Amino acid sequence: MFYEGFSTNMKRELITSDIGILLFCQLLRTVNAKIEELADAQLDHEKLVDQTARSQRRVQLVAQLHDVVSDMTDRMIARLNSNAFIRVPVSTVWV
Repeated sequence: MFYEGFSTNMKRELITSDIGILLFCQLLRTVNAKIEELADAQLDHEKLVDQTARSQRRVQLVAQLHDVVSDMTDRMIARLNSNAFIRVPVSTVWV
């Protein structure tokens, strides 16, 4: 990261831009669907029978998966804004 809060600022700028809103909505639908799918798969694997235990475990899994997605997003933003990524060799620029 460049400074404290950099990723948060980048996410906010993307989300508030016109194209960002459309991309964010589509991304949110896709990510949430995948999170639900992964949580269901894990619950099936754990073979929990009690509905209360199953619903509590589901809440835990979804929260953990949201944390993973948030961390991945922060790392992706930091990587895309790194000096190594921003520098483009002159030989790769097409005229």
